[in-house]
Amino acid sequence: MSAKIDQMKYAAKEFVDEIHVDKAHIGRINTFDSSVHLGPPETTNDPLKSQIEDMSAEGETAMFDSIYHSINELANAHLRT
Repeated sequence: MSAKIDQMKYAAKEFVDEIHVDKAHIGRINTFDSSVHLGPPETTNDPLKSQIEDMSAEGETAMFDSIYHSINELANAHLRT
């Protein structure tokens, strides 16, 4: 698992460097485990990349529950129209 999280961190930090413009954009890092955590708004790349570096992969996640309920809600919304 360590190699995969390291690859994700590298790609995410590269993405920040590619898309985020210091002092012109506001970025936030959104993480989740058994609940969702939204980082503070940042106007420079370094704090965003630091938050990415601090991420870990452990414990339970609500990701699949979230996906299931989102898809179910979208399907029901489609049927109501």
